[in-house]
Amino acid sequence: MQGRTAPSVPEGVGLLELTRARIEPMVRGLFPAREHDAVLGVLESSIVFLTPHNIETLLAEVTWPGSAWTLANERRRALDELANGSMPPDERVDAEGYLDILAEAVASRNGWRHILERCAPERRP
Repeated sequence: MQGRTAPSVPEGVGLLELTRARIEPMVRGLFPAREHDAVLGVLESSIVFLTPHNIETLLAEVTWPGSAWTLANERRRALDELANGSMPPDERVDAEGYLDILAEAVASRNGWRHILERCAPERRP
């Protein structure tokens, strides 16, 4: 597992548009129509994409020590997972298959659908 690199935000992807596309269905399902724009506005400006390239800047700019602590711990966890080739704690899991499914999900727009499709029981004709 050595040599794995951390994922980054693809070039040309508008983070505001990406954020809105991901959270809008949830907001529309959980909040009344009159609150949609206000809630989306707050969430769009509140979500942070943590990458190896922006972690130091984010930690330096964070106002609340608790937020800095949370970000630093998340970064550490992510680095530990990359270094260790993180696997579920179950010896019954096929490591190669798990990593293949995970890589496919990470690379896709709707990763959960790929995981669901790949992990579903086989259908009998």
